[in-house]
Order: sequence, then C-alpha cells, then structure tokens
Amino acid sequence: MDKKSYRVLTLTAACMLFLSTSAQQAIAWPCLGGCPACYTCTETGCECRAQCGCGGRTCSGCCVCSGCSCVPGSCPDCESCVGCQCEGSPCGDEPTQEQRERFEDAFPNLEWGQWSITGDADDVYNCIAWSAGETDVWYNKISNDNSDPDHPITGIDETFGDNDGVFEISDMDAFYDAKGYEPTGTGPEDADIMYYTGYHAAKKTDYGMYESKCGTWEKIDHVWDQLNGDTYGTPTRYYKQK
Repeated sequence: MDKKSYRVLTLTAACMLFLSTSAQQAIAWPCLGGCPACYTCTETGCECRAQCGCGGRTCSGCCVCSGCSCVPGSCPDCESCVGCQCEGSPCGDEPTQEQRERFEDAFPNLEWGQWSITGDADDVYNCIAWSAGETDVWYNKISNDNSDPDHPITGIDETFGDNDGVFEISDMDAFYDAKGYEPTGTGPEDADIMYYTGYHAAKKTDYGMYESKCGTWEKIDHVWDQLNGDTYGTPTRYYKQK
C-alpha cells in the first residue's frame, strides 16, 4: 500500500471512530449542549449544578438558581430542584465543607440542601437569646454572671423565674412571658418559638423554616425537626406571640 492510500485509510478510520463515539455520546447524553444556565448535562438529563442551602424547599412562582447567573424561571422544576431557591424568600449561605461536616455530625437529621448558614459564630449570645430576638446576652439556666462586661450572662431562674436555684419549665414560661410570648402553641405549625428538652430554642422565620443559634457556633435555618436528637432533645414547648 502506498503512503497516500495509507493516509486516506487512516483518516477514514479516525473519522468513523469519531462519528461512532459522538453518536454514543448523543445517545448517553441526550441533553449535550442543550441545558439552561446553572444546569449541567448528565446521563439522565439536565441537572441543576448549584448546591444552595435553600434547595428542597417547597415553593411556588419563579425561582432562581443560587450560585450562578441564571434568570428567574429558568429552573424547570422549582419545587424539587436542589439548588433553586424561591424568588423573594430569603435564605442563608451555603455551608462550607467544614461547616457541613461539623453540623451534620452533631445533628444527623440535617439534610443537605435543606439548611443554610444565616449568621456567624458568636460567643456573646445563644439560642435562647436569639429566640427572643436578642444578640447581646447569653442566657444561662440559673445564675447571673456579669464579671465580663463584654460577655454578660443572665440567669433565667434568677432574673425571670422564682429564684430558687432550680431550673424549671415555669422559669422558661416566665422568661418568654417577659419577652411577649405565651405557651399556647400546639406544635411547630402554629408556634413562633419551639423550646427543646435539652435547653435549646428555635425561632420561626417569616418563610416557614426555623432558625437556631447553635451555642457558640453559627446560626442556621432548618426544617423544624432536623435538630431533634441527642444534642438538643426534642421540642417540648411551643410559644406564640401574645
């Protein structure tokens, strides 16, 4: 075979291989080149590639993809696409890998895509303070401690309860009564604040999630039962604004 014939044969074989490979890709990747912004083509079709903490929420109307530049309405299935957030519904930041590992280890019921970071880590205020909308005080169960003016500690029993040195649910009721709440809620659906058996409180957001300041850790929003477990126990008291 002469050199020219060999070259033609080689090019023909390469071309056939390319066409065959392209055809296989077209079959395996039916959306190749045809996905909207914020989506990537996979073997099963177009999938939203953004991972936003708001993902998984039930929402209606237009939605936007968080983390990249797609326009409202470009997500075809707003109610189920992880990575789409409801337009007009506020949410926090996507957790970093370190935050995700730390929180999901402490709270195994947290589901990726259904919680987000809404506030920085802070050792000045805790969950009880935030449930009442305060960010400048830490509430302990029993006693006051103002030895550090930059980190004031207020005792629930001493300041709001019966000051008998024993923390009781009646002390918690007295605290929330002073803050404008009463224990008349029947569950997470109608409550403004949930109080847990493990001395934790979560505050309902205006978009239906609950928000918790987790000790000295960050503040997060989450589905109402996703912090249930060994760390905080379970909700036991439901407070509503008077």
